[in-house]
Amino acid sequence: MRILYQDRVTSISTQEGNLTGFPIGNVQGDIPRQAFISSGTTEVITVSCKGTVDDPVQAFFVSNLLADSATWVLNSTDSNYAIPSQIETGTLRTSYGLDSTLGGNSATGSTFFADQAAYLPAQFITFANEQSAYCQLVITLVTSVNVGEKNLAGNGAARWNQDSTVYGRFEDSVGSAINVIDHGRIFVGSHVGTAAVAQTYDSNTTLSSSSGGAIVIISPLSVTNNAVVTIDNGSNDSVVEITSVTSSGQILQITGDGTAADSVQLDSAITDTNDLQAIFNPLRVGILRVGKVLTLPDARPGATKSLNDYSVRRPQPTGGYTFQQRPVGHSVGLSLVLTNTQAEDLEAVARSYRSKPMPILWVEDMPATFKEKSNATGFYYLNPPSFGHISRDYQSCALQLTEVI
Repeated sequence: MRILYQDRVTSISTQEGNLTGFPIGNVQGDIPRQAFISSGTTEVITVSCKGTVDDPVQAFFVSNLLADSATWVLNSTDSNYAIPSQIETGTLRTSYGLDSTLGGNSATGSTFFADQAAYLPAQFITFANEQSAYCQLVITLVTSVNVGEKNLAGNGAARWNQDSTVYGRFEDSVGSAINVIDHGRIFVGSHVGTAAVAQTYDSNTTLSSSSGGAIVIISPLSVTNNAVVTIDNGSNDSVVEITSVTSSGQILQITGDGTAADSVQLDSAITDTNDLQAIFNPLRVGILRVGKVLTLPDARPGATKSLNDYSVRRPQPTGGYTFQQRPVGHSVGLSLVLTNTQAEDLEAVARSYRSKPMPILWVEDMPATFKEKSNATGFYYLNPPSFGHISRDYQSCALQLTEVI
């Protein structure tokens, strides 16, 4: 069992920057849903840390992560965080059991994920080589999978219909509004791109440029009415460039269920009433901690993990029932046998943190299929532990963890 209780981070920076209202500083808070959202489709997060002999950098924790791929590198550095030297590398889990055959659509997502706070579980990574000096953790995130057609329910998003400037809504292929709550894969921070509009010529046209210039042809190219399009290359150093021009924006705000004409706000205007090229997941991180851990023995057999369902339930006087689904978290019950020193260390952490949540890996060395780095970890607060003296050298401890989502 490991508790990441001492944060050794001195600074965090990003390569692309953040979406308005979602700064990188959020990852050092205590609310996983108050996340950092990148403004790019590729992001590099650099976490600078300072370890010492007594307080080394031993592990890192991430929760509420959303990306299509995520890799990390641990580098040692000088005191100015320069001259990096690679120590370790790894990959974070970004896959989840989302696909199903709901409604006969193999691309439709499982409704298991509807209204959840996070699609991916938290992850706790212990370094093989702890660092007792200056070091940096560099995390690279990429989003690249089109999720517009991977809806949890309803129809896939096929078009963007602009209402005014940066406001509009998503529609399916026949123009019906998309309920983004039912869709389940459209978020604040999602990247939206519309397909290229054809460059059309309906009469004879000669495309030419001045010496050394470029002739730009938009793809797809549409020629109608038997028109003849001639490319006059002019001098030998002229360039013919064929390119695909698209519009793209990032979702800043979603009002209600997203079906009203102006209920989705983008950070920039994109082509109106045009086929969507793609909707990409936002690059998102909720909590990021790097630091020192308290290592304790694993719990005795009989550890429990239960679900906390925060859905709203309203029994009616006539026997009816209404509900509103909310996210689900975990509670973990552990029984430990500790040395007196270990019990003192745990009590000191519990006294210091009290109700403040911490990253905890509550079991180790399980079979690979258990996936302990993600399935046995979370951002938990400690309910006050109780201790019992079972001998001169050992104490029993009952410990209850409640996940913060």
